[in-house]
Amino acid sequence: MLPIRIGIAGYTGSGKSIVADLFLQNKIEVLEADSIAKNLMSEDDSIKESLQKSFGDSVVIDASIQFAILGALCFQSKEKLEMLNSIVHPPLKKRIEKLLKHSTKSIVLDAALIPLWDVDDWFDHLFWISAPLKKRVAWLKKRTNLSEDQILQRMQIQESLLPVPQGKKWTVLSNDGTKAELQQKVRDSVSLLAIME
Repeated sequence: MLPIRIGIAGYTGSGKSIVADLFLQNKIEVLEADSIAKNLMSEDDSIKESLQKSFGDSVVIDASIQFAILGALCFQSKEKLEMLNSIVHPPLKKRIEKLLKHSTKSIVLDAALIPLWDVDDWFDHLFWISAPLKKRVAWLKKRTNLSEDQILQRMQIQESLLPVPQGKKWTVLSNDGTKAELQQKVRDSVSLLAIME
């Protein structure tokens, strides 16, 4: 069986990790773009230098990126988030592309911003996970120390940069019920029958 490449995207708090967990349960490798980005940022001195130059000395202390401070700064405006993306995304895309191309196994990429990267041709199938605003806010309140106002501001800025994708490889899955119901929607996708038990 040829290896299959699947991408999972969606706004913050939509339930991408729930879908990714289902693949992991089926022993399919999942790459998490956020983790790859943090590792890349932590080890690449040129990225640190660019972040420090763009966002100030407080984002890098003793050669370590202060991710909480960086997050607070880059989500102050659409322009600042675009600045962060312009620094991190080019090397991140290169690393992810290399990981996808060199693996002989089926792989799932969990990356909110796939639609921004114009990389649909990397994948056999793509999922966009959507969820009601109230549910997304509640999930983020449990997972972060952000206030509701901060969460809503971050969502607004992210959504201003990231339109819902329309390409033919995309399937929109609505996370408007339980975790089990969302995972069943994934199982029901014909495109996954080749790799899901």
